[in-house]
This record gives sequence, C-alpha cells and structure tokens, in this order.
Amino acid sequence: MSFARPHYLRWVRGGVLVVTVGYALSGVTSLATSPTPIADGLPELLVTAVGLVGLGLLLAGRVTLAAWMVLAAVWLEIHHGFFHAGSLNGPGVIALPAFVIGAGLFAGGRVVLKIGAISANSGRAWPCSDRPDRRRLFMGSNVASFRP
Repeated sequence: MSFARPHYLRWVRGGVLVVTVGYALSGVTSLATSPTPIADGLPELLVTAVGLVGLGLLLAGRVTLAAWMVLAAVWLEIHHGFFHAGSLNGPGVIALPAFVIGAGLFAGGRVVLKIGAISANSGRAWPCSDRPDRRRLFMGSNVASFRP
C-alpha cells in the first residue's frame, strides 16, 4: 500500500482538479450563453462546488473521501442531463462510459463493475422527463410506441 498511496493521491488530485476546472468553465459558459442560464449552468456549478470541497478534503488528507464525493457528483450530473433531456442522448451517452472508466482508475476493478452495472440500468429509475412536451421512457420495450 505504501507504493500505491502516492500514485493514488496523484490520480485523485488530477481528477479532482480536472473536474473542478472543467465543470467551472462549463458552468460559466452556460450562465453566459444559455437562454435558460440557471437551469443549464447550475448543475455544473454544483459539481464545481463539490470539487472545491474535494480539494479541501485532499488538503486535509482525506483522499478517498474526496475521490468518492467528486465521482458521485459527476455521476449525478450526468444522470441529471439524461433526466432533463428525457432520453438517453446527448453528451452523457459518451460521458457515462468515460466516467465508468475513470471510476475504475479510482476504485479498482470490482467496484467499477458495480458502478457500470448500476449506470447501465439507471435509466429505468427515472422513466420520464420533467418537461411535459418530451415525456419518454429511457429504456424498455415502450420506447418505440411513444411519439414526440
């Protein structure tokens, strides 16, 4: 464990920094350019806030807690995008597999298999969008029967 610990710290530090800076830039861009800035920029800014807390936890030596907090925030933000869109399309389709691979770097093989299984089936948990004009099921046999 003594060999892996400094390398794990580097991975977590890099991941938390990338998430914090990336989501901050995305949130600020959404606030500046979107017709609905609060709805589009707030989730990214919340992930940025969690990233800042994660950076504080890293400084306090709580590496694993920082990693899991940031991973959970990113996972929830990706799924918020699916829920808001009303279907499994958009950037989250690419971001979710990349997230699962990144989670594997933090958590290891056994945990990432569980995260992948939960993520693959999580579309069934939120069957409809919050926008009445785009209510569709995420997954299942009824997708083809719905009309926009």
